Amino acid sequence: MRHGMLLSIALLLVTASAAPGTEPIVIPPGYLRVEAQPATTRAGRPIVEGYVHNLRGHGVIRLRLAIEQLDAAGQVVGSEPFWIPGELAPFDRAYFSASVPVAGATYRVLIVSATWVKGGGA
Repeated sequence: MRHGMLLSIALLLVTASAAPGTEPIVIPPGYLRVEAQPATTRAGRPIVEGYVHNLRGHGVIRLRLAIEQLDAAGQVVGSEPFWIPGELAPFDRAYFSASVPVAGATYRVLIVSATWVKGGGA
């Protein structure tokens, strides 16, 4: 069952490091895409669920997302980070589902960090 709540989706900042000890780089738009929507569990608890799409020919590991709760002015009042387990293969997608504290609130999902791996895909 889906709520009619507003859910803003944003890809704000994505960082990756090519190898240990190197400086993180900002991943340009068009490399990863998030789609998400509000939902409820069978027990009636509010969640945000969706997919992260890998739009490039390299795998992604250590993919960390966050769901931010926004107030009426659009200011962040809470954030719940979570990990996408395993590797996101090239040109693939990964499902996610994360609990949120309040049904009917405004949320946005953003990618916090990711590590790109050459090739990828098992």
